[in-house]
Amino acid sequence: MKKRTAVGILAAVLVVMPGRAFEQTSVKLFEPVAIAVAPDMNGYYGGLYTNAEQFGEKQVYLSCEAGDTASISGANGAAFVVDNYVQVQRDDNDPLNFCPNLAGAGCFNGVSADPMALLGYAAETAYYPVAAQDVSAALAPGVSLYTFRLMDWGYTKAASEVWLNTTCVVKDKVCHKDAGKPHKTLTVGASAIRAHLAHGDRLGACGG
Repeated sequence: MKKRTAVGILAAVLVVMPGRAFEQTSVKLFEPVAIAVAPDMNGYYGGLYTNAEQFGEKQVYLSCEAGDTASISGANGAAFVVDNYVQVQRDDNDPLNFCPNLAGAGCFNGVSADPMALLGYAAETAYYPVAAQDVSAALAPGVSLYTFRLMDWGYTKAASEVWLNTTCVVKDKVCHKDAGKPHKTLTVGASAIRAHLAHGDRLGACGG
């Protein structure tokens, strides 16, 4: 079984697939975003939304193989809220949008009250959550930089905690090269990884 590591791991559970056993890790992507007024993006045309505002972004390096899976959820795999949806982009490929009923709502099952009347409150005070969403379609074999974005079409925006649950290996370590000194393994975020790779460091732990 492969060694699986991650930054901000909530839990690790064993996921068994035919001929393989993977450890699933959970990484927090986004802290809660209180209900706020959102700019009108004028994005609804002919039953499709074509424009949106980004109000959150997190990047994660993942090493995936065929058969690996990923989902987004609240903490511990619970239901979650995003007004309106989550976008996932692998490297420079076209992004994919995730959530049920995109044209009608997004990552929530309607509202219990007008969110505009609850500005500053937690998302759950106005929005009904949706179950964890499978985002495995965004994965591809190999090591890639995955960008997760919170997107909104207008009126109000909000989100609960959002977590990534995946059987891919979360690559959060680099082998840092310092002239005249022993190489050192550092645990860093995706943005720092890019900077380290740009000046010759190697992705992964030293000696790994």
